[in-house]
Amino acid sequence: MLKNRFAWPGNGRLMRAPVLTALAVLLLASPFIHSFDQARFLVLLGISMAGMGWLGGMSARLLRLEVLIASPALFTRILLGQVALVVMWLLLSPLTLLWSRGLGLSHGLPLVIMGLMAGTLWWRRGQLSTWKHAASHVDGAWLLIALLATMVLLKAGTHYSLRAGALGLDTHQHIAFALDQFTAGYPKLSAGHTLWLEKYPKMLHVLAALWAWPGFGLHIGPFLKIQPVLQATLAIFAIAEVVLLWMRQRQVSVPMSRAWAVMVVVVLGYCILRGTSFLYPVDDLNSTGRLAAISTLLFPVLCAMLCWLEPAKSGRPWVLAWLSLPLAGAMAAKLNPSLTIAFVSFAVPAWALLMLPLWFRVDGLRGKLGLPLLGLLAGGVPGVLLLVTDPYYLQLLAEASPVVRRFVEQTLGLRLLVAPVELGRSSAEVVERLVQVLPWELWYGPQPSMGGQYLPDSQQVVAHTLLPLTRPLAVFTFLVGMAMMTIAPASIRSRRAFGLLVIAQFALAVAVAVALRVSNITTLTLGHDTLEASLLSTYTQRYIGLLTMYAVFLQWILMLAILVMAVDAGLQWRMPRVLQGRTTDLVSRCAMAVAALAVVASFISIDIKGVTPADQGWTFPINESDVRAFQAAERALPDDAVVLAPAYAIVLNGREDWVLPSMYVTPYLPFAHRDYLFNVRLGSGYGFFAKDLRSMFCRSQVQQTREILRRAGVTHLLVHRWEGQGDERALDGQYCLTGYRQLGAAGKPVATGPDGLVFYRLDP
Repeated sequence: MLKNRFAWPGNGRLMRAPVLTALAVLLLASPFIHSFDQARFLVLLGISMAGMGWLGGMSARLLRLEVLIASPALFTRILLGQVALVVMWLLLSPLTLLWSRGLGLSHGLPLVIMGLMAGTLWWRRGQLSTWKHAASHVDGAWLLIALLATMVLLKAGTHYSLRAGALGLDTHQHIAFALDQFTAGYPKLSAGHTLWLEKYPKMLHVLAALWAWPGFGLHIGPFLKIQPVLQATLAIFAIAEVVLLWMRQRQVSVPMSRAWAVMVVVVLGYCILRGTSFLYPVDDLNSTGRLAAISTLLFPVLCAMLCWLEPAKSGRPWVLAWLSLPLAGAMAAKLNPSLTIAFVSFAVPAWALLMLPLWFRVDGLRGKLGLPLLGLLAGGVPGVLLLVTDPYYLQLLAEASPVVRRFVEQTLGLRLLVAPVELGRSSAEVVERLVQVLPWELWYGPQPSMGGQYLPDSQQVVAHTLLPLTRPLAVFTFLVGMAMMTIAPASIRSRRAFGLLVIAQFALAVAVAVALRVSNITTLTLGHDTLEASLLSTYTQRYIGLLTMYAVFLQWILMLAILVMAVDAGLQWRMPRVLQGRTTDLVSRCAMAVAALAVVASFISIDIKGVTPADQGWTFPINESDVRAFQAAERALPDDAVVLAPAYAIVLNGREDWVLPSMYVTPYLPFAHRDYLFNVRLGSGYGFFAKDLRSMFCRSQVQQTREILRRAGVTHLLVHRWEGQGDERALDGQYCLTGYRQLGAAGKPVATGPDGLVFYRLDP
């Protein structure tokens, strides 16, 4: 009975490590924190990371990743736990659907995740002492890598949580989608409170909602805005942890592993702060889903690298490596349709090259065929479910299949917004164009240099010397690794220490080169004849720059590992005593201390290149208390209220016809719990375009406009009232050429929000 009893040790030793870690993180965060909102967001982010790490550790035990289980690899666990939580969310969706729609209760998603965490914590409570034992034996190399990642997340977390609102058009939409997804808890198909079938992929919003669970809806904006940096940090530092695990497994000396950690931290720290736009990759985080996709693209690569760490007869890691491919592919497509091209051209070649030696290593029909098929099936089933429960792909299926359309309209009771079909190339014309493009791109056309293929030029790489330095060094270290595998002395070759590193470096170079070529071929073949073709070509081309930036980080991790292991192999072969002396140990410790101080000082002193804190808002900054005040004012409205809000029309890219909220209303609408007309095609404004706005309010047709508003169910009007202005004066305003009173606005305010926002009753 005593062995099964769940109790903390009386002397608090089990709690000492987490408490000390929290205090250390708080001390590191203190220079960045300027408000209570920032501090609270960091606490919530830390809780979410701890939960993801816990689930990742559980998943590692289930999949028998013994090397990972015995290590302190935190970010690998978090990334594994994130994917596991996505699958668990999908499987538990019927429960959240019943909770939300059947019982009419709120907070279904955070309560389910909290129950999942509590249940697994109780089930595996004995693991806590194991974690405490592992934490007490963490080497300085692990701490140094974790310090750099922590500084990245602290700086990005405080930067993006200084203001609650959006940075631009894309984050405005994505925050609204994420909050809608968080509130629902299940794979929501409709736009807002309407019956319109949404036409936007929702993986980014699922991830943001899953990360935001500890706050029960608080700070949904910062949780969305930090996703690009968060996902890139998880991916890059997970790869770094696996490389360190490989080095330790191949008996690299402790001083040399510390030297590698010092060099990695210095180089990556420089790349993050000065060499690239890692912390703010694109203005306004435009196309946020693509920016947050690198962890999904690298997840199959990470799983294949984990498989290299396990014995050849390990079945479950082999299954994981195979199931990761279809699951990550579905997640990439659910993030953004253009990422299917990036996944096929980048992730699949890198994964295949890493898996090929492992496939020859396994024995028998079971290992070569049975387990791979089982893995593809195990990853394909949740992958297909992710796509068919996504409104974007359900819309595509409904447009292509009458059966699916009847199911959507009659069974689900949803309405489809079918956009006018633009005339583009037929399938035969696309194939004919492709036949013409291939020889031009691969042979006759202007060819990039060798280095420009595996590390192309990128707007995200801002240091002019970084790419010219990385390209030849990548070739040199690859040749060094090949030499260590082929012509080095037998004692060095017998360690088999360079296989994973050389294959990974080659796979990364080939994958980037293939992605570059496929991107060019896609652009030349599809062109810009239609909006869909234009967006696909543009986004595919732009993602090459992001891949280059992340490839620079990964190449440096692998290059330094090859150089360090080559030097270590030579020293252990000729001068083993040098690595065992106290002087070497002292020098390595001092180097780590200096590197740690340099990292902390650099991140404190260097600002993020991008949006300034004063401009962190669209169109002006708001904080979390402003959001709560606006939502409190909304609660005075009926649950089915539809609010007419100020807006203006704009045409983007010569094709995209948008209606955008204007002035002081804009930053609050992503956090709305009611439907608004207009709100960037969200909710009740879903079926309206800029031409509709102009025809409704910019012409003298009041009766027709009121009829349209009645059909849309509009019940209230949102007005910005200047300081000192009375209700009568506020209602004298007009919407383009149509006055508020002409639309049916009258009476006293129903509710008053922050920044002079007032809700009036509107009876069209």
